[in-house]
Amino acid sequence: LLMNAWYKASLRGDVAAARRALERIDPVQMQEDRAAFFAFYTEMLARDPDRAIAHLRVVPRDWLNDSWYRGPKGLLLGNAHALAGRREAAAAEWRAALDLVRQRLA
Repeated sequence: LLMNAWYKASLRGDVAAARRALERIDPVQMQEDRAAFFAFYTEMLARDPDRAIAHLRVVPRDWLNDSWYRGPKGLLLGNAHALAGRREAAAAEWRAALDLVRQRLA
C-alpha cells in the first residue's frame, strides 16, 4: 500500500488516490518512518501542511531512519510550517533539527 500511495502521488499526481491508499494502512504502521514520511510527502504535494505535520507528530522519534528519508523530523516539520507561512515555528523546528544533527556529529 505504501508504494501504491507513492506511485499515485508522485508519478500520477493523484493525491486523492494516494490519500485513500494511506488511509487503509494500520495506524500503528503509520508511526513507522517510511509510512509517516510517505504520508507527510503526500500532504506536502497536496499543499496541506497541517495534515503533513499531523502525520509526523505520531512518530515517537525525533530522527527518521529510512532509505527514503534519513534525518531529523524537525527539518520536515519546519518545511511544513514554512509552507503554512508560520516562519517562527519553521525556524524553531529547523534550529532543533540542526541541534540534533550537531549532537549526532559530536
